[in-house]
Amino acid sequence: MSPLAKEFPDVPDVVVEVLSLSNRDEDLYIKHPVYREAKGNVEDRGGTMEQAWLHCRQCKADYPFGPLIFGCPHCLKKGQLSVLEMSYEYEQICESLSVNEWLNRRGSVWGYAELLPPISEEYQLSLGEGATPLLKSRWIAPKLGLKELYLKNETVNPTWSFKDRFNAVSVSVAASFGYKRAATTSTGNHGASAAAYAALAGMECIVFCPPETSRIMTAQIQAYGAYAFISEWNGRGKLLEYLVRHEGWFPVSSLMPNPVNNPFGVEGYKTLAYEITSQLGRMPDRMLHPCAAGNSLFAAWKGFNELQRMGMKGTLPQMIACQPAGANSLEQSFRQNLQEVVWLDNPHSIATSTREPTSSPQCLWALYESAGEVVSVSDEEILEAMRWLGREGICAESASAIPVASLVKLVEEGKVRKDDTLVCIITSTGIKWPEDLLRQVEKEPVTIEPDIEALQRFLQTVGLEKPQSSGRN
Repeated sequence: MSPLAKEFPDVPDVVVEVLSLSNRDEDLYIKHPVYREAKGNVEDRGGTMEQAWLHCRQCKADYPFGPLIFGCPHCLKKGQLSVLEMSYEYEQICESLSVNEWLNRRGSVWGYAELLPPISEEYQLSLGEGATPLLKSRWIAPKLGLKELYLKNETVNPTWSFKDRFNAVSVSVAASFGYKRAATTSTGNHGASAAAYAALAGMECIVFCPPETSRIMTAQIQAYGAYAFISEWNGRGKLLEYLVRHEGWFPVSSLMPNPVNNPFGVEGYKTLAYEITSQLGRMPDRMLHPCAAGNSLFAAWKGFNELQRMGMKGTLPQMIACQPAGANSLEQSFRQNLQEVVWLDNPHSIATSTREPTSSPQCLWALYESAGEVVSVSDEEILEAMRWLGREGICAESASAIPVASLVKLVEEGKVRKDDTLVCIITSTGIKWPEDLLRQVEKEPVTIEPDIEALQRFLQTVGLEKPQSSGRN
């Protein structure tokens, strides 16, 4: 009996035989009915395969653009698990693009459609994601003695997180392939975003969350008409795999070397690089990302490289991965100069969004290629960084504060220059994780009688009794 048959004993033998690819010719993958039907859909609906395809970095194989969601067929034939990435005919595409025109584009992520998966405009879904503010720090920068610190405020996206960039592309591609159902695993942000875009596409959606996911987050998923299932952290992938392999659901999941994966959505994160370069007028010197799978760091690095191909002048930025100390798989792998990311048996942190046992090899490779850095921080440092972001007018979730906490360390260690142009990616709002928000503020609201003397006594207690100068002569 094959391992797949043991894992899913209720699945008909014929399905197991078709989908068990490790000892089969890779053509079986291409001939699978789901692939055949979806490939036909994208061709019929205006998708082009001339300027974009899927590439395996591990074995160098190329495949036409289509729903290859089980990894590289050639690697699978050899019993290896690898992921595919979108690749483009850059010379041909970039010849027709002006870097200045490219950087002046506005609107949703689909404003950069030439370097996104090639689907027709009819299927390009948008809720107005992207084009988020790049705020120059007015409080943290002076405190750290920095001149050019910027905060990319992704909390203002439609579902209040950067995941909307991913799902605008991922769900659009699924719809163009003809899928009617989408599923993913998520600690919350990704699932809420997937649910919103699935609703826009008229697709059913299931999100498998761990028990630690906040009730606010699961309610948001449900508000979009999706199903939020709570299951064991490391058991959710098995449930997703079953839906994808045997029930015809599309995985709107991260780019990871898992039995089912998604090479499309990560392309949406490249727009972070395009926007930031446009907003600064140049590429930053260093860019700090909170990392779980690390898809956004990898994609932003890819986006900066694409800008350079178009003729953008300047040095590519150093990419800095920021993780909780209790979930620092990238840091451990980077320090040992490994080519694969280690697996942590018991990751822990208050920053649930980044509390993953491992990260993507693509993120690790981007760190090496960019002469990057990895920083890990404690829960206490994360909470303090949340308070600092509050002074900038940003209510950020705990994971989103990790880049700021990491920057403090880098400054203390002399690893950044005072005049460096630095960008911290603030990925999601703190309102989604009320437990962390309450830890951050520490104190209860002040209860006071409607009495002027009582108010004056309080002002005196906190040192606010003296009137402020108006600044007028």
